[in-house]
Amino acid sequence: MSEPISLTIAKFTGSLSNRGGVNIGANDISVLDVRELQKRMRDAGPNFRAEFMRDVKDIGRPLESKIKSTIRGIEPLSGFRKDRGRLGWGTATAVDKTTVQFRTAMGGRSLTTTLLRIKIWSPAVIIMDMAGRSGKHIGEGRRNDNSPPTTRRRNANRNKGEAFIASLNREIGGRASRFIYPAAEDSLPELSQKTQRVLDDAMRRFNMRGI
Repeated sequence: MSEPISLTIAKFTGSLSNRGGVNIGANDISVLDVRELQKRMRDAGPNFRAEFMRDVKDIGRPLESKIKSTIRGIEPLSGFRKDRGRLGWGTATAVDKTTVQFRTAMGGRSLTTTLLRIKIWSPAVIIMDMAGRSGKHIGEGRRNDNSPPTTRRRNANRNKGEAFIASLNREIGGRASRFIYPAAEDSLPELSQKTQRVLDDAMRRFNMRGI
């Protein structure tokens, strides 16, 4: 639950039939198309790909700023203020630490990938935003943070876990995601369309060049 979480801005699906080259067409860009485009950009010169990635990432910058502002406006539960460890509010990791990422990596045999995303790093922010989403692991204590067994046992109480989640829902409002996704929801369709337009334009220009 305290691993970095990612907010998807644009997601694209590949097709094995696209392996031969770059396709042009509205809403018809695949992961493999983007990989082929980047290969052509590298072959054309070092600046083409850098400029393309900058243009794509710039699409996510305004939303990144909005998410940062939203996080800074959150008043954490008192326990996060008192914790001086990795789960403390702004102790080990700045609460508004985010990264805009462009990627074309695909997992396993899947041809679907998150092309543009914003990653949130603070464990405290992630827990406050997402705790209780799946309903699993409530009351199992801290996980994945190398805490000693005595600490995990001390926190392993489902009633305490449910009370913690109820406090989050009461103080912050709503259920998981409590503030990250709500801050971004209205912007996502427009940003996805902007990403599509940047990709369309880049592919069109490279096809016209015959590169």
